Amino acid sequence: TRDCPNRCWVASPDNPYFRDLPNRPEYRENYAAIAIFFRLFCFDDPQIIEAEDLPSEIFTVDHGHFLPCGIGWSSDQLRWFAQATKEDPTTLPLCFPENNYNKVRSDIGLTDKELEAPLKKVGKISTEDIVMAVSLPPDEWGIDIDERVAAAEYISARISWLLETSK
Repeated sequence: TRDCPNRCWVASPDNPYFRDLPNRPEYRENYAAIAIFFRLFCFDDPQIIEAEDLPSEIFTVDHGHFLPCGIGWSSDQLRWFAQATKEDPTTLPLCFPENNYNKVRSDIGLTDKELEAPLKKVGKISTEDIVMAVSLPPDEWGIDIDERVAAAEYISARISWLLETSK
């Protein structure tokens, strides 16, 4: 988590200022990565943050809204979405990831070429990487083993979907 009180510029697609994202050349690589991240997950509260005190840095943060059903997700819901993603790749856009992805992509004018690098990085994510990621949240967060396994299944399904539909 980054702490930048009064030093950040925040935008989200439902915010009228989103159209005015700073389109600096040094941000384009990060915008491409953020766009792919938005497409990979079901953000219902996407944000892009510009750290005014950190040159050339924009980023997004997860504050509980990047899984289907937002902060109220359950292992059953994640498993349903993982299975639905495999059976019908059009199911998940109901969560609006395409809208957020397309908004960043069109507002910034990202090209297919610019999106290749973050897609390649996603393609290198291994099962071990996913297991490590879902094991990292501390026990105090109250995420039990079943929820961690369901999250891993969901992430794996979404990565497969992203790589398949990005060809």
